[in-house]
Amino acid sequence: MNQTVFRAIKAHALSEPTIEVCGVLIDINGKTVAVKGVNIASNPKAGFLLSPDSYVKAASEGRTVGFYHSHPYTPKEPSEADLAACGETQKTWVIYSLAEDDFCVFENTGDVQPLLGRKFCWGA
Repeated sequence: MNQTVFRAIKAHALSEPTIEVCGVLIDINGKTVAVKGVNIASNPKAGFLLSPDSYVKAASEGRTVGFYHSHPYTPKEPSEADLAACGETQKTWVIYSLAEDDFCVFENTGDVQPLLGRKFCWGA
């Protein structure tokens, strides 16, 4: 992931510092680009839900390679919901923490936990 992508994600987060901003990472001719999305979560200060229109628009511009969102008040580490969503999408995820001014990049490892005994995580 290049510095231009990180700068774009950080700028998006700083433009709306009180909510979790979100977007899509796409590949255009071998170059990763961050495309801003719209957070339609019922409480965007505490979570995000990428609007379907945002996803469709980004996906029409290039191949989807990942997703990003910000943590305005919390550390960069992914929540259980973030990890579950990453596993579902099987894409790269980037979190920018405004509180720490730092990034976390993570991917699905392919490890599948057995259903019995697995911690339940509602939504993403």
